[in-house]
Amino acid sequence: MATTQGATTLRYTRDATDRIVARAVGGATVARYGFSGDGDTPDFTLDGANNVIERDVALVGGVVMTKRSGGDVWSYPNVHGDVVATANAAGTKQGATLSYDPFGSALAGTADNAAGNYDYGWLGSHQRGLEHEGSIATIEMGARQYVPGLGRFLEVDPVEGGSANAYDYVNQDPVGGTDLDGNAARNQFGCSVDWSDGDRPYLRTSSRHSRVGQKARFSCPRNPGKMRLTITVYRRKGWLWTENMGSQRYTLTGGGTTLRPRDFSTHCAGGTHTYWATVVAEAWAPNGRYSRYSYVTPSVRLTC
Repeated sequence: MATTQGATTLRYTRDATDRIVARAVGGATVARYGFSGDGDTPDFTLDGANNVIERDVALVGGVVMTKRSGGDVWSYPNVHGDVVATANAAGTKQGATLSYDPFGSALAGTADNAAGNYDYGWLGSHQRGLEHEGSIATIEMGARQYVPGLGRFLEVDPVEGGSANAYDYVNQDPVGGTDLDGNAARNQFGCSVDWSDGDRPYLRTSSRHSRVGQKARFSCPRNPGKMRLTITVYRRKGWLWTENMGSQRYTLTGGGTTLRPRDFSTHCAGGTHTYWATVVAEAWAPNGRYSRYSYVTPSVRLTC
């Protein structure tokens, strides 16, 4: 995949698992990346002549050590996983303290902790590469490229319902959530919402009546303590008139990690109408931490 901005042309080569294995600027390969496992974080970097020039070592607490012939670089993150300071092999801090806006734009320079103009800054403890060749400013998030200046991905979400829309980043909650692989939003508890029958409302029919259904599952692997899922279905009755067809709130406490509501459904108006749903997912921890995000499903025409 190639990106051209002004006089700068940048090209990535990816392997069969979509990991970046080479980076070329102006048609010349300037870096190749090697991996020791099946993840997408490189463990060593080679130059265009295939000489190893760097090794990356992920340490406890999110610190990343970059080993170079010119001296090691230690990258220290904040609680969000953003690199805020670097130090040399002697432990001396290098440059100013780094900072970022909520969506990841650098506010105080860029760390020099990887080869070329491809470094680790925002979410750098997860080795999400910041491409800053020329005037390009994108972050590699696994399956997709993310633009911190826009707070949006450049490509369509490969997972239906992964966030509020096909280009959105973590339901516009970049402080409480992440999407490190470009597939689906995760909040501070690792929570996500997925869909049993697609994210659109669907028609349920029986011998007695028709109803509009909506299924969603709320999962939090890191067990926040309390989880709540609110599903509401709407119908469009005119250009400026919508009707709330019904809502249901589901709550889980006591240590569970998955909230799987019973099949929610509400009444279906006669005739053909446009329906959609909102899903609000909330999580609380005993120490007071709270996370909330909402999702508006695509609309669908249903005939009852």
